[in-house]
Amino acid sequence: MDLEHEKHVSHFHQALAESIVRGAELPIGLMVTLVRAEITGDAKYAKGTISVLPVSRTEEAIEALVRAEPEIKRELNKRLRLRIIPRLHWGIDTTEEHAAGIEETINELKRRGEL
Repeated sequence: MDLEHEKHVSHFHQALAESIVRGAELPIGLMVTLVRAEITGDAKYAKGTISVLPVSRTEEAIEALVRAEPEIKRELNKRLRLRIIPRLHWGIDTTEEHAAGIEETINELKRRGEL
């Protein structure tokens, strides 16, 4: 990835994060963090990878973002100088869930005296 594209992606990440905060009304008790943002070179498509807490409400978070897409795009349009506002796709970051599983395994091994 060249430096110019990295700057573009970084700027897009910041704009998308701000647009989610301002454009999406998330249900109470739901925390969504934009972990990564990607955008195609022609700016037609973009993917936001999010982390959701509590993890059990991940589907609800995705549904809220999809419902809020027109507002999120409006907010993006205010922040970016793109001819086309990209079509948004959402992905889930499972790092926290994976880490919790590893921690649970370690604790179980300790309880059994195997670690």
